[in-house]
Amino acid sequence: MEERMKERLEPVLKWCKDNKKRINEKPYEWYANNKDRLNKYHRKYRIKSPKNLLTERIRHLINYSLRRKGIERDNKCWKLLGYSVEQLMKRLNKTIPEGYTWQDFLDGKLDIDHIKSIKSFDYNNHTDKEFQECWALNNLRLLTVNDNRSKRFNVK
Repeated sequence: MEERMKERLEPVLKWCKDNKKRINEKPYEWYANNKDRLNKYHRKYRIKSPKNLLTERIRHLINYSLRRKGIERDNKCWKLLGYSVEQLMKRLNKTIPEGYTWQDFLDGKLDIDHIKSIKSFDYNNHTDKEFQECWALNNLRLLTVNDNRSKRFNVK
């Protein structure tokens, strides 16, 4: 059955590979025209499970802390994660793709990526072992926006 699935997905994956630029540009236009709809969706998504809510909050806090001036270094989030914003910045600096700089991350050209996907972890609160593994420093890296978004189309 898995072989049949690969055969069926092959043309779709080829199209995705050939149209990476189109795939990555189209959402921005849609997001700009559907902000209210998207916000409503995210509110519903967050209340579906504790994992969704926790993941959204951690993502937001990390991105806010790294991209804004006046970072709250003693924020409760950093205590939950078990490392500081400085340690995260040091880790991410080591993973910057060749030809890019920290400024590219600040400008939105690089994304924070989970090496092992969030979907592969099962957690409901910050004390779960899998939460700690998911958000561990060695599971985070910087990837170009296009590479990170195209990962969702890769079938292994």
